[in-house]
This record gives sequence, structure tokens and C-alpha cells, in this order.
Amino acid sequence: MSLKKPRGKIIRALSPSGSELVDLESFSGVRPLEKKFKSKSLPGKAPGVRRMRESEYSQLMKSKQTIRHYYGLKEGQFKRIYDHAAQSKGSTGENLLTSLEMRLDSLVYRAGFASTRAQARQIVSHKHFLVDGQPLNIPSYRCRPGQVISVVEKSRSADIFKMSAELAKQRETVQWLETDFDKLSVKIQHEPDLDKLQTLFKVSHVIELYSK
Repeated sequence: MSLKKPRGKIIRALSPSGSELVDLESFSGVRPLEKKFKSKSLPGKAPGVRRMRESEYSQLMKSKQTIRHYYGLKEGQFKRIYDHAAQSKGSTGENLLTSLEMRLDSLVYRAGFASTRAQARQIVSHKHFLVDGQPLNIPSYRCRPGQVISVVEKSRSADIFKMSAELAKQRETVQWLETDFDKLSVKIQHEPDLDKLQTLFKVSHVIELYSK
């Protein structure tokens, strides 16, 4: 599936129980789900039509694709992150989710400085951010607890940050980030809490898929 398609529809189509993944943070703002999708049927399926029984491989692949599209990554990018997670100490699943959440573009989105992950990648690439006072334009850069991400001085008056901040105030607070919307900065308090993500994603399927 192409990343050019709407992420919400992709995730909804991939998930066997789309309502579990179709939450506010999966999309660009805070519009209710019923306003985004007029039909309760899944994309490509007529109302009342049941899905065919899927193979084990198809189920594993869909679980992986769901996570990949959620973070807006290409296959090669996702596989490299997985390989690093598998080679690191500790749980591969937890390592994978932590690596995805600690990317600079993901943190910019979580902090509320961008309304979508795609927008976060774009504004990071356009040199709008500092990490610990140093300019950094690499969306995939892995940040660490204790680091401070801030908007560069000349970009702080941009409308994009004002609009994103207003949307962010309507989202659930990210407890492991300390965001200051007046200074347009965020401090990473500690590594991400993974409980919610572990209920949303079947990370064990990704491990099983790549282990085959």
C-alpha cells in the first residue's frame, strides 16, 4: 500500500478491529471518527460483506504494516529500526516501540508542534528545530531522556506552530514529555510509556514475521 494514501484509511483497512487503532493520534487533528468515515464498513468492502479467512502470514504482515503506516515509515526504514531493536539488549518489542517513539519527528508530533507525523518530518527537515541548542534536521535522529527540543527563534512566530499548539491542547497529555507552548520547547522526561501502544499493536507478530 502506498504512503500517499490517507493513513487513516490504510490503518483502518489493515486492522481487523479498526476502532481500536482509529483514535485521535492516528489522524491529523481531533475530528470525530464518524465525521471522517461516513460508512461503517471497511475500505473496499460493501456493507455486510464478511472478510475471507486470512492466512497466518497475512495476519503477521498486516500487523507489521499497521505499525509501519502508523509511524509513516517506508519498509526499509522500518526494517532498519527493527534490526537495531532485535540486536539491542532487552525486549525486542519494547525496543522497537521505544525507538519509534524517540525519533525526532515523532517527538515533535507528540509534543504538539505538528498536527501530523508527515508535517513533523517536513518541518524538522526544513531546519525549524534545535536539540539541546544545536540545529538538527534529521527526522530519524534518536533522542534521549533529558534532551530539550525547541523551535528556532526565527520560526516561533509561524502560524503552523500556533495552529498545531491549539490542536495539541485538545489531545491527551503525553506524561513523559514536558511541553512549554510559550517557549515552544519540550523536554524528554524519560523513555515513553508503552502500555497504550502495546494494547494497540501486535508487536509479537512483527517479531514472528521477521524471524521467519
